[in-house]
Formats: sequence, C-alpha cells, structure tokens
Amino acid sequence: MIRILSFVLLTLTTLSSSAQTTRYVSTYSELTTAVTNSSSSVVDIIEIQNNITITAAISISKSLTIKGKGNIITVPVTGVSDEGVNNTYLLNVHTGLLVLR
Repeated sequence: MIRILSFVLLTLTTLSSSAQTTRYVSTYSELTTAVTNSSSSVVDIIEIQNNITITAAISISKSLTIKGKGNIITVPVTGVSDEGVNNTYLLNVHTGLLVLR
C-alpha cells in the first residue's frame, strides 16, 4: 500500500510540474528570464506587456509561444556592429518551435 501511494504521489508531482505556464514580461531582462525559465517539456506562453528593446539576441532552444499583444520588439541599431556582429536578429531559434502571435 505504501509503495502504491508513493508511486501515485510521484506521478502527481511529475504531472503538475509539466503544466503550461504563462509568463508576463515588460522588459528585455524579464523576456530573457522568461525564455530561460520556460519549460522544455511543454509549450509555455510568454505575453509581452510593453514595447521591448532587445540589447542582445535571445537564443531559444525549446518550443514557445510569444504573444506580442500589439507591442513591438526592436533592436536599438540595426545592421552590423563595429565588431562585425549582425545585430538585426532578435530571436535565434536553435531547436523547438517558436510561435509569434
């Protein structure tokens, strides 16, 4: 009986930790934190609450949905930096699926 109960509790804990999460962000820092903290096992949602200026490309290696809610994500200066880095990329998706709404 104790083994069955332990298995059920472990299963419930595992299932509850893989629920989809919606994260609300208003700044570049909050956006990068939301991408980092999003689950790699379910498709989390990130909702943009204000216009955000990206100061460095954000690498994504998981499936996410980003809802812009009419807000704009921009870079301060587009083109190639003095170091030769192309700074027009806002989001670099390495693996997974990125849905923008």
